[in-house]
Amino acid sequence: MSQTIYLIDADDISLFVTQQLIQRHNADWRVVRFTSAEGALEALIAQAPFKEQLPDLILLEQRLPGMSGWGFLKAVSKLKSLFSKSLRCMILSASIDPLDPIRAESLEAQGCLSKPLKAHDLLAIEALCLASA
Repeated sequence: MSQTIYLIDADDISLFVTQQLIQRHNADWRVVRFTSAEGALEALIAQAPFKEQLPDLILLEQRLPGMSGWGFLKAVSKLKSLFSKSLRCMILSASIDPLDPIRAESLEAQGCLSKPLKAHDLLAIEALCLASA
């Protein structure tokens, strides 16, 4: 079954590398890239009533221009009654702040991953995608 992953990062190189790693792990996965949290949020709201169009997982950088990754998680939480399925989000960041996982959990994220993705990260992503199917 094809899974959809939203990838949100302002850095084009990071978007490209992460997409390549994900699709090498599973070529059937569809990766939709966004360079802003606002753009991804608009897409989610437009697709909210259509369960099959919503992503199985959202991977996002916390440090974004405009709305941060943390702001995105807060917005998704406030709007969750609009969505026809539960959205799963993970922070994907180069940050080494030891408080990030605690903050992510407090905002209902599934956890934090470090850039670049590693093999065990891809297995965790796969498990989350399958759990949402």
